[in-house]
Amino acid sequence: MSDPLPTTGPFLRVFVYGTLKCGCNNHASLCCGYASRSTGVVRGRVFDRPEGCPTLFVPMEDVLAPGGADLAADCRLPENALPPLDTNAALTHPPTPWRHVAGEIFTFHDGPDRLRRLDILEDFYPGEPSEYCRVVLPVRTSHGSVPCWAYISPHSARFQAEYSEST
Repeated sequence: MSDPLPTTGPFLRVFVYGTLKCGCNNHASLCCGYASRSTGVVRGRVFDRPEGCPTLFVPMEDVLAPGGADLAADCRLPENALPPLDTNAALTHPPTPWRHVAGEIFTFHDGPDRLRRLDILEDFYPGEPSEYCRVVLPVRTSHGSVPCWAYISPHSARFQAEYSEST
């Protein structure tokens, strides 16, 4: 099931947890043609939206970078601008209210075009209200943690704040 993750060359790495996973309804139209596929986990919570699509809430401290309008720059961001990720002990044992969310990591060689199509599906509009936010998250794999783009709930900060106030 797990292909080795590419470590060199231009590529886009995306973590998916819902309808983009293999066998799910959006995979064939948007994730075919991947260069590699692996599994990983992030800290978070998945809930179904009213229309039935899943949405991922994550701890805000796990958001390493937000997505922007320059898709080519975003494709370079995870590999060029981020610190080593293997130091986050909370990824191993997530504290309440967080859990491990399992998903798939797809690597693509057509980064900007792929991001554009994924952004359309996820209704992500940089700098504007959006159904999902595209962010870089640390994703734990059998080979350590790697930075991946993921689509999360735009309400993650509110979820985290509300849970903290109720405990």
